[in-house]
Amino acid sequence: MLFYHLCENILDYNNDVQLGLIAKAFIGAASASKGKRLELSDRLFFPICRSRHWFTFSVDFKFRLFVFLDSLYNKDDDFHTSIKNVLINNFVRLWQIIFKTEENIFKNFSVMYAKVPKQANADDCGVFTMKFMEIFKPEVDTCSLFSKEDIIHIRIQFANQIYFCKRNNVDKSVVVNYKIQWQNDYSQENIFFSSSVFDRLRQGTSSAAASLLKWQKDYSQENKKKEVKMPRS
Repeated sequence: MLFYHLCENILDYNNDVQLGLIAKAFIGAASASKGKRLELSDRLFFPICRSRHWFTFSVDFKFRLFVFLDSLYNKDDDFHTSIKNVLINNFVRLWQIIFKTEENIFKNFSVMYAKVPKQANADDCGVFTMKFMEIFKPEVDTCSLFSKEDIIHIRIQFANQIYFCKRNNVDKSVVVNYKIQWQNDYSQENIFFSSSVFDRLRQGTSSAAASLLKWQKDYSQENKKKEVKMPRS
């Protein structure tokens, strides 16, 4: 279960306005969860942006863990030593207030800084955060599922999923009705992606790449009888 933009308020919690926002989200999520109890979920995900850097805080009920997923900083870096205890303690305190209980169901939880792929620049943290929330499970080695080299494909995958999501009401005709002739040589004149990208796609180097390749193949089949040249720049 995902909570967007709430964890900043949990981390900085100090007033009733923040309490109201957090309580509304927690109670609403609980009403939609199995058994109407949030703690019956396997895990909760909280994406956080701090100092212009995205990472994920997860509360895992199945394995009784507070999990930090960060593609840039490690557990001993100042970034995390300054917020770890504050974030966990505020979460526990808010849980007790919102669900009106003095019981600390988190007293036996451990803290886990999961081993995850690391970014190679200052710009990819948001994409890593999204991917962590999509695939992370404590019992699975996340590093075996993707790497920093796959981020270019994952960006395309997420952009495609967001754009074509049924809940996105934007006019998609400019893309859906666009006619492209996919050529075997994937020359730069007639393709959006370099041939090296498609070489990686053919090799199936990641689930994201495989997903994009399937989309490309499906799109090619739909448009194989249509031939329109790409405009020259």
